[in-house]
Amino acid sequence: MRSTLWAFAITLCCFGSPAAAAGIQLLDADPALSGAIWYPCAAEPTHVALGRLSVAADFGLKGAKDCPVTGAKLPLVIYSHGRGGFFGQQHDTAEALADAGFVVAAINHPGDTVGDPSRRDTLSVWGSRPADIVRLLDFLLNGWKDRAVIDPARVGFVGFSLGGATGLVLMGARANKRRAHSRRRHRLGEALPRRTFKSMQHRGRCNAKGHDERSWCELRSDCN
Repeated sequence: MRSTLWAFAITLCCFGSPAAAAGIQLLDADPALSGAIWYPCAAEPTHVALGRLSVAADFGLKGAKDCPVTGAKLPLVIYSHGRGGFFGQQHDTAEALADAGFVVAAINHPGDTVGDPSRRDTLSVWGSRPADIVRLLDFLLNGWKDRAVIDPARVGFVGFSLGGATGLVLMGARANKRRAHSRRRHRLGEALPRRTFKSMQHRGRCNAKGHDERSWCELRSDCN
């Protein structure tokens, strides 16, 4: 996992291909993989209706829906939304990256979205969120119909807020949440005293077994 998934920011612009329009494919057949894939294509983008993936507000999602992918050996960027967000939270960034020659994929994190907050305030998301990303990566490299256009040696990750923390866990960070857990009893949604956050050591570890549905992420809480 570490050899293919790496974090980056400004350096994204160094790996893209010449600019093109943004194509988009919606993923709505599987609740565990509900989201979208953006990619370069030659058609003109228009407003995209989300259908079953719709949220309360219209975020003006644009793209050339289901158009053929333009290019080959394209770098891949996986995006993880923030706490209680949804896959299209940063769609403008995804569209710009696709315009520049990237494949960009984002899914809803089950139980931690604007429409499904069932696990939003539990510590379980620290394990389920990284597992969601592993599942998405496995689909993109092995199950997506256009997987042949992806360069598996150039895979990056972008996360917003809790999505950024998701990326840190995937990279091997270790989080000590014992004090936060004892104060809030599995609730992450309430503000904690500054000294609590200061004492938390991010030492979480993600272990993925084979990039398949058996992939798992373990949160370790060690006491200092």
